[in-house]
Amino acid sequence: MKNIVLSLVLVLSSTGLFANGFPNKIGIINDYEGVLSVKQEKTLTRIIEKYQAKTDVKMLVVSTKNFKPAPNYKKYIIGLFTQWKYTLKQTKKGVLVLFSFNKKVLKIVPGQDVKSILTEKKLLYIIENTMNPKFLKEKHFAGLKKGIKAIYKTIKTYLVN
Repeated sequence: MKNIVLSLVLVLSSTGLFANGFPNKIGIINDYEGVLSVKQEKTLTRIIEKYQAKTDVKMLVVSTKNFKPAPNYKKYIIGLFTQWKYTLKQTKKGVLVLFSFNKKVLKIVPGQDVKSILTEKKLLYIIENTMNPKFLKEKHFAGLKKGIKAIYKTIKTYLVN
């Protein structure tokens, strides 16, 4: 058993999957907690790509079982973006949806250029009224889908006005 675990650790570290303790970016959807099916990931990716084309606001979705090697979600985000080699300029016009069902955490983090649109009050409303009711029923995909659409609807409404 020890040999299997050691082999797995060596394979993961040699592929860079967990370089510096933070996972490499998979795509728009980064489901490290394993709560979404491949089909659900593809559906969410298509939805995000459609809205990105209309609004020019990028989005990343990340799920994780915990925030290791970071002590909290804020440092976890910084660690991810450092690992993924994201610059401040790249994150300014973006939104990160970070959740951990294991840790019971759901955060929506807007970049600097969209903070005036996605205010704390609006994000709290989306989390509490759109996403959490689905998450509490363990309907993770439905909660994410509704939440992503609500985020982009808020952005689009602001851009049109």
